[in-house]
Parts: sequence; structure tokens; C-alpha cells
Amino acid sequence: MGMCFAKSTIKDNNILLIEKNNSITYSLEGGLGVGYASKKIIFGTEFTFNVNTYHEDDVNAIVNDKVYGFIYFKYRFDTPDFIAKTYDRFANK
Repeated sequence: MGMCFAKSTIKDNNILLIEKNNSITYSLEGGLGVGYASKKIIFGTEFTFNVNTYHEDDVNAIVNDKVYGFIYFKYRFDTPDFIAKTYDRFANK
């Protein structure tokens, strides 16, 4: 929840029109993810949403909704020898 301060200036036929609008904004975000991981594979799915709303006046409202879905699958390769040896040296101390 927040405030939106807007000011617009229009010049038409040497007449300067200034309009100021203040309104309260609302925002809601969230998501859900489910997955599985083993030594060799990782997979899962995620769902996120984002909703933003503000009222310009008593009649008009601006609403911006976004919904995203994401599916992933990953494979873990064996560690290269030079990285495994370096890690083992530090891990054993």
C-alpha cells in the first residue's frame, strides 16, 4: 500500500494546464514452488503473481496483473578432478 503523486502539464494555444492527481496504490505479490532434488537430478515448478491497483478517481481504476509459470529440469554432472581435489584439500583440514 502506498501513495501515487502525479502531475501533468499541457500547453495548448499558449494556455498552460496543470493537473495534479494523488491516489492510494495497492500491491500484492506471491508465489509457490514445488520441487525434488537428488544427487544427479533436480526438477520442479514455480508459480508467481503480481497485482498492482490504483484508483484515478471515483470511477476509473488501473489494474495490472501478472502471472508467471516456470518448469525446470536440471542434471548435475560429476565434479571435474581439479575442483574435487582442491575442495578435498580444504575440507579435510
